[in-house]
Amino acid sequence: MKIKKKKYKDLEIFFSNYKVDYLNSIKYLEERVNKVFRNEEKELIWFLEHPSIYTSGRSFLVKDSSINKIPVFNTARGGKITWHGPGQRIMYVVMSLKKRQNDIRNFVYALESFII
Repeated sequence: MKIKKKKYKDLEIFFSNYKVDYLNSIKYLEERVNKVFRNEEKELIWFLEHPSIYTSGRSFLVKDSSINKIPVFNTARGGKITWHGPGQRIMYVVMSLKKRQNDIRNFVYALESFII
């Protein structure tokens, strides 16, 4: 995986300047979540783009594998259906609520600070 990395004390930031395959990115993120949970890796913010795809949330499962020849991936997230593709920057976040005293406000504040 070719990516630019910036490392901070407790956080890595990845910038991918190419389209990253959706399934590969999700597999990597799932592994990273487990490693962050076990304190084996730093937290992560990853900026990337995907090739043209749709993702659907739990409340809007799609039975077809594609829409107009664009792949569809059913996910465990909430919401309905979302298109992702070239030109749309996506930010995936792997951060521990436990490190923020399980306080969602503290989590959002920390995320805002990292982004700004």
